[in-house]
Amino acid sequence: TMAEVEKCSLVKTKIGSDKKDLNDLHPFMRHPDGTVYIPGSSIKGAMRTALLFSEVKNSAQRQTWWNSFKNIPPYKKKEFSKLAKQIEQDCFHIYNGAGDRARKIIDARASVLRGIRISDARMVEQKCMTEVYRKCDVSLHKSKNGDVLKMLPLYRECAAVETKFRCTITLEKEYLRPLGIDSVAGLLKHVEAFVQQIIGMEKSVFAENGEYWNGMEDMANLFLGGGTGLLTKTVAYALAPQPEVLRVVREYLDSFFTTYDRRTKSKKAAHDHCVLDNQLSPRTLKVAGNLHHQYHMGLCRLEMVQ
Repeated sequence: TMAEVEKCSLVKTKIGSDKKDLNDLHPFMRHPDGTVYIPGSSIKGAMRTALLFSEVKNSAQRQTWWNSFKNIPPYKKKEFSKLAKQIEQDCFHIYNGAGDRARKIIDARASVLRGIRISDARMVEQKCMTEVYRKCDVSLHKSKNGDVLKMLPLYRECAAVETKFRCTITLEKEYLRPLGIDSVAGLLKHVEAFVQQIIGMEKSVFAENGEYWNGMEDMANLFLGGGTGLLTKTVAYALAPQPEVLRVVREYLDSFFTTYDRRTKSKKAAHDHCVLDNQLSPRTLKVAGNLHHQYHMGLCRLEMVQ
């Protein structure tokens, strides 16, 4: 109900909607006392994707992984998941010697990422308000009404622009040595390289949508939160040049997202990625906002404070 929407946000945000307009609301994470926070595991997870992207891109096994990736039939989702797990283990799981009862270690204890510990991040100023934004997709193809912005029936409680959080990052350098990381500054440099590459890919395709590029994207060194899009959470584009990966990704998406065609009485692609994704797949820029402004979702900047 709308009353519940207002309760889960620190700001009184009115959302005029009906059942067709509001299907779901994703609230911010909160402590028992009601204060919002960002889980340290979420921050580390975002860094993991960035570090894995870098390792895959520079690995001698890259061509082998690519050959496996491109030859998986798009409908075999478990095979993609299996390969993704194998790639991560090959890149990160190097401390897999004997553990308890002389068994080989195959869980997170074997990963170089055990050398990164991140606390939950709390608002620097607890009086800062959150805002409820509506999720939108900016598409490369106009709708029947001539719009490139598709407003979705999903709302997210977000931290307002320029809200500051504080967390503690602790590194055990001996574990991170294989990644060439010996400081927090070095870690952030690795992560920023990934973020700027993805933003560069988006900008090259959505350059005409200037209202979403206000200079903040050039400062970002982390993608954080839900709704930021597949590009921020996959390492597929590290495996091969973009045009080659594009073909595989769009075939996978068409196989994954289907709808039932009553005329042919069979499943068909719901979003026609193979037909419409000619430059980037998926072909959308993830934004969110209110009636007055839209923001690129998930752009953050991490800075060290002495």
